[in-house]
Amino acid sequence: MRRFLIGKSARDLVCSVSDMLQDYYGPDIWGQALYEDILAYVTKHVKPEESYNIVIDDWRRVLESNYLIKQNTFNIIKVYLDKEGKKSKASKGSSHYEGQIKPEDCDIVFTYTKDYSNFDELIGLIQNAIK
Repeated sequence: MRRFLIGKSARDLVCSVSDMLQDYYGPDIWGQALYEDILAYVTKHVKPEESYNIVIDDWRRVLESNYLIKQNTFNIIKVYLDKEGKKSKASKGSSHYEGQIKPEDCDIVFTYTKDYSNFDELIGLIQNAIK
C-alpha cells in the first residue's frame, strides 16, 4: 500500500479503486448507489405528502448526474463550487474527473472566499433555489 502512495495522493487511490469498481459493476454503479441512498433516506424520513429537494454540491462525475436526471424521481439542485484564488492542479488519478461538470450544467455557481467566510451566502442561494 505504501508503495502505491509514493508519488500519488490518497485521492489517486480512491479514484483507482472507484474506477476498478466501475469497470467491474458498470459505469452507472456510483449513480445507482447515490440514487439508492437518497431513495432510502426519503422513504424513511419524508412523508408522501411533503415535497423535498435534493441538493448535491461539488459534483465530480457526469455519470452520476446523468443517472439521477434519467431517473426523474427527485427535484435535484446542482451546486458548482469553486474557491477564490484556487490554483491547485488535480492529481493524476482524479484529473479525468475534474472539469467534467461545468458551471453552466448547475443550478447554482458559487465561489468560496479563501477563508470560507461566505458560507452563509451559499446557504441563502440554496434556500432561494428551493422556494
